[in-house]
Order: sequence, then C-alpha cells, then structure tokens
Amino acid sequence: MTDTELILSKIDELRTELKGDIAVLDTKIEAVQLGIVKLNDKLEFIEYGLQKEIESTYDLATENAEKIGILMADREKARKRRAKLRLISDYRR
Repeated sequence: MTDTELILSKIDELRTELKGDIAVLDTKIEAVQLGIVKLNDKLEFIEYGLQKEIESTYDLATENAEKIGILMADREKARKRRAKLRLISDYRR
C-alpha cells in the first residue's frame, strides 16, 4: 500500500467515524429539541392553569367585596337606627 493509499484509507476511516459521530450528535439534538417542545407544552399548561386560578380568585374577591359593601351599608343603617332609638329613649326620660 502506498502512502497515498494509506492516507486515503485513513481519510475514509475518519469520514466513517465522523458520520457516526454526526448521527449521534443529530440524535442528541433531536432529543433536546423534543425535550424543549415538551417543556414548552408543560409551561403553557401551567400558565393556563395559573391564569384560571387568578381569574377565579379575582371573581371571588370581587364578590366578597360586594358582600362586604352591602354588610357595611347595613351596619351603618343599624348604627344610625340605634342612635335614633337612643335619642328617642333619652328624650322620653
């Protein structure tokens, strides 16, 4: 075997080896890309769930604020009614 043939043989071996390494690298890249897609899907699902929780919490807080407003108004009316009754009671004495 001549030096040129030996060099060409080594080049062929290196090409074959390199092709194998590239195939493995491509497989790893595809696996990473698939992992990224799955992670992105999970993050979108979590984001959707959190948004729904925020919406329901906001709705509940709004409803509670309305109820508190009604109770505070009723409490103020009751306080005024008691004050009037005290005045009437004091006037009658």
